[in-house]
Amino acid sequence: MHETFDLPVWYNGKEIMFPAELQPYGYTHRITVHIENFPFIFEPDEEKNYRAIISIEDQKKAEKIDKQLLQTVAETLQDLFG
Repeated sequence: MHETFDLPVWYNGKEIMFPAELQPYGYTHRITVHIENFPFIFEPDEEKNYRAIISIEDQKKAEKIDKQLLQTVAETLQDLFG
């Protein structure tokens, strides 16, 4: 069962809401966060820290997204789900 929600992220002094979807994945889960109309998939690693998973085909599209924003999204997910 997929659960959709709005993910509030504080970035550059303001709150930004990103549409997100929690997806069970085997014994764990993934969270898809839509940033600038691009779906980034975040999953917890072995240490329970979230990381963005980007396919090789999508790397060019994802290059224009601020890496610090992705890090902030991962930290927010860690705070909420970690």
